[in-house]
Amino acid sequence: RFSEDMFEVIACYFPVDFKPSASGSVTRDQLVELHSRCLSSTPIFGEFMVPLLLEKLASDLRSARLESFNLLRRAAPVYPAAVLLGYGQQLLAAFRRAMFRSAVSDEERRVALTAFAEVVARIARRIATPATMQNLAARSSSAYCLRSAGPIYANSTRT
Repeated sequence: RFSEDMFEVIACYFPVDFKPSASGSVTRDQLVELHSRCLSSTPIFGEFMVPLLLEKLASDLRSARLESFNLLRRAAPVYPAAVLLGYGQQLLAAFRRAMFRSAVSDEERRVALTAFAEVVARIARRIATPATMQNLAARSSSAYCLRSAGPIYANSTRT
């Protein structure tokens, strides 16, 4: 319970919404950097942060999505692989949106791809045995092919 309370104290500022004053010496980028260090500093925050990241990755605000992908990139090596796997489908959907929507900028695609690589690397370190990886690749490829070819195959057998 203490860890969730500590997380809430820090996460309530995510994503950072800050407009520096003309005379201020602190920039938004500095705050984002330090804030993301805090949120990615411990594996304990993973179970609380990943759902929040998913929420922000669905935002209409480009800055919220960029900050979320950057935080996910930083946090993926720290957060438990089991937590990332538990949200695997939702994370994959967020990555797909970022990669394949036409309204997404090249910068967002690049940041999303970097975050995706970190998430996959973290999960792979946890489950990486030759048999597990081969099974995962076969199931993923088969499922994708079946979903993609299913309508084509169904239409071709009716003629």
